[in-house]
Amino acid sequence: AGIAGTLRDVAGAFGAAVPKPAFDGVCTGRVDVCHADTSLGRLRAVGRMYGATVTDVYLAALARAVRTWHLKETGAVHPPLPVAIPMSVRAPGEEQAPGNRMVTARILLPCDEESPQ
Repeated sequence: AGIAGTLRDVAGAFGAAVPKPAFDGVCTGRVDVCHADTSLGRLRAVGRMYGATVTDVYLAALARAVRTWHLKETGAVHPPLPVAIPMSVRAPGEEQAPGNRMVTARILLPCDEESPQ
């Protein structure tokens, strides 16, 4: 496989067919907003319990929220949701260095899973 195989895999992942999210439809002019507040300390504590980062905990909660909303609205499970997230590429010890060092990663939120992990 080597580098050529890896490049094919990466290119295929970007072109993979993904079902459209339920809210990717015609705009009706109606907007509903919902939010929940929690502390950073709580996110960190949950992350420590599961060996996860704060971002992992946030994304799992978001996937669960989309799943719950879609099940309530349609009675069906929402397909995995494509999202783009920032990822730090700082080396250890560079946490306080000025400027941003990040890339954007595309992932699929597992909205179709009962308990995203």
